[in-house]
Amino acid sequence: MTSDVWHIVIVDDSPDDCAEARRMLLKGSDRRYAFTEAASGAAGIRAVQQYAAAQHRCIVLDYNLPDMTATAFVAAISGSEGTPDWPVVVFTGGDSAEASRSSLRAGAPTTSAKAG
Repeated sequence: MTSDVWHIVIVDDSPDDCAEARRMLLKGSDRRYAFTEAASGAAGIRAVQQYAAAQHRCIVLDYNLPDMTATAFVAAISGSEGTPDWPVVVFTGGDSAEASRSSLRAGAPTTSAKAG
């Protein structure tokens, strides 16, 4: 097992979706994670700022947050070069091509996730 802890900030207003993101990351992994969850974009930005100095970090982000879109979130955390300093994965609730395009332009890959 690796001794490095990966700091994962999950930004989603659905507790079930947060739990599913944790489950997917933990499945079959021996990596150590420290999860921080945020139910809004503003809370997520504060969490990102809290772990800014962490060596290993990633953001798992819902596209539609109660107070902003993923595009606005990524813009808010982006560094001086206009791209986020963290790896960001954005999930959408459907096949929104525009959501995918705007997330990619902001610097975050997007994955569609449909409820079963």
